[in-house]
Amino acid sequence: MTGDHVRPARDGVLDGAWFAQQMYPENLIADPSAVVRRSLYLELGGYEPLVGEDYEFWMRALAAGAAFYFDPRLVVRLREHGGNLSYRALDIWETKHLIHERYAALAQNPELVRRTLARDLLMIGYCRAALGRSHEARSSFRASLQKRPSPLSLAAAMAMSVPGVARAVSRAAPRIRRASAGIPRIAR
Repeated sequence: MTGDHVRPARDGVLDGAWFAQQMYPENLIADPSAVVRRSLYLELGGYEPLVGEDYEFWMRALAAGAAFYFDPRLVVRLREHGGNLSYRALDIWETKHLIHERYAALAQNPELVRRTLARDLLMIGYCRAALGRSHEARSSFRASLQKRPSPLSLAAAMAMSVPGVARAVSRAAPRIRRASAGIPRIAR
């Protein structure tokens, strides 16, 4: 791993099944550093209009049997700040969840799928809670628990079910967002 971006554990031409399992829980391709054959791009219909369009495209390419080659040399550096698309955490986690549901068969590992979907729902719940959307947050935490119970999802679901907690989170959410808006972030 260089910087904060997670990378494939192997170099060179990557085995499709192995790489699909590695890519399923997390996008391992820094989009500005990727080179794609025009014919593949056209064959797959290009990017979908989603927040995580590059991740969805890579998963679609994997599903279509495209070959992937990883060169570990650093070719790009990114700086992330509050104005970056990556700052829209709820949109990003909702899109990841959509992609993970759509391409679950690629993972070929039911436990990996459950763990990934549960994590997505937990993060969606946190984002919704931070936006003051307590009822939706509670639903996300419960859905996370149904996918794969964990102490964290149980604690979050229970906390949001305590009378008064949801209201307190909703009131604190604008202050939390304002306080975190100026914090510079480093791209993954």
